[in-house]
Amino acid sequence: MRSAWGIILCLCFFAGFAAPQAGAQNRRAVLDRGNTWVRGIPGFGNNGVSALFGEYRLEFPAGGEAGETETGEPRCRIWLCGENLSFPEDSWQRRTQIAGVSILQKEEESARLFGFSFSGGTALGVWTAVMQFPRETAAAGLDEPGINALIGRWLNRFLYFLSLIKSPADVSLPAVFTF
Repeated sequence: MRSAWGIILCLCFFAGFAAPQAGAQNRRAVLDRGNTWVRGIPGFGNNGVSALFGEYRLEFPAGGEAGETETGEPRCRIWLCGENLSFPEDSWQRRTQIAGVSILQKEEESARLFGFSFSGGTALGVWTAVMQFPRETAAAGLDEPGINALIGRWLNRFLYFLSLIKSPADVSLPAVFTF
């Protein structure tokens, strides 16, 4: 009986963590382009690091009819690699923690980068992700709490799918998620 309650509590915790926040109001990220292997990750100078690349279109509530959204150009890019990359302290500043993962930030001329490393479990090792947002993202409807929500939801969805795969070759980016 005790283990049944433990399972129920775990399911409730994960259901709550996976539920969109009350303020999210149907914000979605849709993978427009991606699951493509590329060489080079921004924010690390000239490099040949192999990474899984994706570009998300961000959709925001329009404030009109329920379910109606305003859609802009893709505004979030991500590079994901199956290595534990070191973020140079002279150019990456610690920003916050989301779900126990330290998020670092780097300002570039036309974009803001957010980088973080996290565990894929004993079989899949440590992964590093870099997300890129254009500077005008806040004017388009994605403020600081929204960026945190997006990073947190992406990480939650990715870790869920990562737990289901058997080999790093099976890794893919989440296609759609709400934040």
